[in-house]
Amino acid sequence: MYPYKFYFISVVILILIAVTGFVFLNLKEKSINSQEKFLNDQDILQAQETLLTFFFLLQEKKYEEAKNFLGNFEFWQTLREWNPDIDPQNYTQLIQAGCEENGLVCLKIKKIIQAKQIDAKKFNFTVQFENTDGSLFETNACCSKVIDNPTQTDFDYIVQKQFYDFKIITAPLLLP
Repeated sequence: MYPYKFYFISVVILILIAVTGFVFLNLKEKSINSQEKFLNDQDILQAQETLLTFFFLLQEKKYEEAKNFLGNFEFWQTLREWNPDIDPQNYTQLIQAGCEENGLVCLKIKKIIQAKQIDAKKFNFTVQFENTDGSLFETNACCSKVIDNPTQTDFDYIVQKQFYDFKIITAPLLLP
């Protein structure tokens, strides 16, 4: 009878160890997930601040500062093609020409309609812009009478974490 008690107690101890280990692992996993969520909350706030600052600087014509927020290499190439007379390494003049000569919308953001995380490093923001008189910016309200091309007020921008900084990946809106 004695060996059965020994086996029974051994089995109970093994079950307790297994349950304790399972609970510990679940608590540890929840802690890690909570930390990731916290980091993502901080990241989305930084991404949002990057977007707001970039468009504010463009509207204020502070191109020297604004150029540092743009991380779309293809867009810089497009600006070079549009402005062949500007030194291709002079990002300040390229973004200035984009805003003042090429038709980029360089207004500050009036409102962020939606913010969502696309993946670990990318965030999508749906924004509305503010005209210099404070009114809501609309495309096609002044320039198009095409029925199939309705007025648009909401625009999507992607902001991506690149190393330790956030950069705007979506090029500024271009008007015809």
